[in-house]
Amino acid sequence: MTVSDATYQSWGVKASGAAQLSGGLVTVPCPAVKANSVILLTPIAGSVNLGTLVVVSYTVGVSFQAGSTNVLDNSGFYWAVL
Repeated sequence: MTVSDATYQSWGVKASGAAQLSGGLVTVPCPAVKANSVILLTPIAGSVNLGTLVVVSYTVGVSFQAGSTNVLDNSGFYWAVL
């Protein structure tokens, strides 16, 4: 078994998509978010005013809020909930 196989089998993607920051923040509706979820954020290439993407908060079964260290960041990003 390879490492990627083990990771996929252990975690599995529960939900994924794309979102757009506005003023450095966005709330992403996602009923798949659990208390022990891992939320991955990946910036979309070509965006300007990039800061560091972070998960600011989450509400189990409802949504998560993503933000940037740059309040001028209006970039897009891909997300996945494991």
